[in-house]
Amino acid sequence: MENVLEATQLSKNYRSVKALQNLSLTVESGSIFGLLGPNGSGKTTCLAILLGVVKPDSGTFSWLGQQPSHSIRRQHIAALLETPNFYPYLSGAQNLRLTARIKQAGEENIDTALQTTGLFNRRNSKFSTYSLGMKQRLAIAATLLTNPDVLVLDEPTNGLDPQGIAEIRELIVEIGKKGKTIILASHLLDEVEKVCTHVAVLKSGELLASGKVAEVTGSDSRVEIAAENLDELERHAKAIIGLINYEREKDRLILQLPEPADAAAINRYFFEKGVTLRLLTVKRRSLESQFLELTRKS
Repeated sequence: MENVLEATQLSKNYRSVKALQNLSLTVESGSIFGLLGPNGSGKTTCLAILLGVVKPDSGTFSWLGQQPSHSIRRQHIAALLETPNFYPYLSGAQNLRLTARIKQAGEENIDTALQTTGLFNRRNSKFSTYSLGMKQRLAIAATLLTNPDVLVLDEPTNGLDPQGIAEIRELIVEIGKKGKTIILASHLLDEVEKVCTHVAVLKSGELLASGKVAEVTGSDSRVEIAAENLDELERHAKAIIGLINYEREKDRLILQLPEPADAAAINRYFFEKGVTLRLLTVKRRSLESQFLELTRKS
């Protein structure tokens, strides 16, 4: 699979503030790539550099194997860094026609963009009647007018209610299925874990981890078990084949096992050893737990 973006050792300082420190990234074609980090982690600075808004102090990057240029960005990349100012008294379709003229794009993609974003049936409704989620979907529709290969979205669910957040997340996944590459900046762990195929974790301008979401979260499970005799339980637990690690906490053991952990098999194992479990909980390690672990280490 070819790489849409390759960035090497990007750095940017604002006086004494190190906004980005030697950031290297590779984004594969067709992926939904999440830039994850709290406010001030360098996500927006990174996007601004990649979109030609800000010049890096050092480092290089390429889009689609070519040196960055206005022509490359115009032909292949569309971005939503903040909600555009649509006219409230115009309909959704009218606003997109106006946006197409500003972008010097044809109007042939307007209906497709409206259908993709689920707004075709409301295309003739005034923008002022749209919900917040619909307004954001229209903003994403505007990015699709040039039929770009790459979409760059900065915090696309900011300020939305739960329904609006769910709609945008579903839309991003659907656009990704159509073959578009999406680069998504977010501070929401849940958003990245549910939507993205790949993730880069940033903190204070530094890259802490990067890779497929499943790789970054780890391929192991957390299993909590308890029984009447904790010493006997521990003795048998240590003999489990594939056990990565375990901890003893008060009245229970916490096992780290390879993914996927089979609850039925674990229960059967201890039953055959004469131990009856009174607690058995299997939890796959989340991006949140890995993120907290990475930030603690940093």
